[in-house]
Amino acid sequence: MRKFVICFIAVFILLFVSSASSAFALQREGIAAVVNDDVVTFSDLRNRTILNLTSVPVKITLDIKNEVEKRSLDELINETLQMQEAKKLGITITSAQIRQGVADIAAKNGFDYDSFVAQMRNSGINPRTLEDKVKAQIAWSYVVGRKLRPQINISEREIDSSFKEKLRQEKQTRYRLAEIVLHDNGDGNIDNLVMAIMGKLKEGVPFSMLARQFSSGAGSNRGGDLGWLTEEQLPKKYKFAVGKMQPGQVTPPLKTADGYKIMLMIDKREADLGSAPPPATKTERRVVGKDITLSLKQILIPITEGEPDSVIAAKIARASQLKSEVKSCFAMAEKSKDFVSAGTGDINDVKLHDLPPQVVAVVKDLPIGELTPPIKHSDGIAVMMVCKRNVDDIVEIVEVPIDSTNSDNKEDSAVAVNEEVREDIANKLGTERLNRLQNHYLKDLRSSAYIEKRIN
Repeated sequence: MRKFVICFIAVFILLFVSSASSAFALQREGIAAVVNDDVVTFSDLRNRTILNLTSVPVKITLDIKNEVEKRSLDELINETLQMQEAKKLGITITSAQIRQGVADIAAKNGFDYDSFVAQMRNSGINPRTLEDKVKAQIAWSYVVGRKLRPQINISEREIDSSFKEKLRQEKQTRYRLAEIVLHDNGDGNIDNLVMAIMGKLKEGVPFSMLARQFSSGAGSNRGGDLGWLTEEQLPKKYKFAVGKMQPGQVTPPLKTADGYKIMLMIDKREADLGSAPPPATKTERRVVGKDITLSLKQILIPITEGEPDSVIAAKIARASQLKSEVKSCFAMAEKSKDFVSAGTGDINDVKLHDLPPQVVAVVKDLPIGELTPPIKHSDGIAVMMVCKRNVDDIVEIVEVPIDSTNSDNKEDSAVAVNEEVREDIANKLGTERLNRLQNHYLKDLRSSAYIEKRIN
């Protein structure tokens, strides 16, 4: 099982409009809504609506202001429920965390913290309004992390299935779409709202900005982006409209059971029928050799330049005699005390291939605790004993082709190819599942809460 880990960070972009506060009509005082044991005041609602209005950098009609006010109240109710849930779980958010959250938003908009707060005040926005929003986002991220994230486990089978579906979809025409979903709440304002939004689109206001502000769809926080869809994944009533669109085009308002939907074609990819997939490969670990590390003990009988052959022969004979005197590494250590030459002593953790060739030939397969015959080299006559030998495999990571001549195995072979792609799929599946869980979680909180709205 793959454990899905996600860092939940909510970030929105603030665009300052100095006229927002003066254009705002709501001036009542008192309680706008009751949420269990807490209240949302008209002051809270007024400040949040002003904040939210600043995200559309164009002149806004009164009807749209009313819509923003209603959405702002729902936003405040949700945040109140989120903070109540965090309190139940013993989660507290420090002022330092809130300040850092605001500072992060400031940095994304090219400000430092102090100038950002000053700009908000100059634009008629109470900085406390943004701080409350950031506090609720951070608290909810901790609630989600504690209550929901442990439930997100993506299995290898799910990844395989998603990978196969991805391969299948690549053989079909795909559309990347975004939507603005507008629900009719019965106040007679829906037609005016649709006309106003279509007007803003014609004026060049970005579709994603309007989707974030007004859409009731699940992907509103992503600018309405629905991702890539095949024709078979499109609702039947929209297939005709979407099929004739080109990237950048927007549908006319499409009537739904409870309102309207406006759709944007972000991109389009035709079916990939002719290109052959790259040859499938898999990663293998191959043992290509042995890495041998030795710990040796050595006694060296030095030979000086010009010594007669008879003396050298005597030294070789003495080295040979040691074989009968030394039968263990302990005995070798004790015997070494009788030889004071600089070359006598321990040679620890040396790689076999780093030793001189004449030494390698003698010690490579020498049993531990057994003394070598005399070895003559430039410094004298040496005898050695292997006291430790570690043998490790030398492993090479290689990509090898998968035999995919059997057509039944081609798809399975492709599924096993790319670990990075599989990790991306796991993250996508985990994000989708976590979003569904937290949406259900919030709906459950709303359905079980006492909520009384005191505005029409």
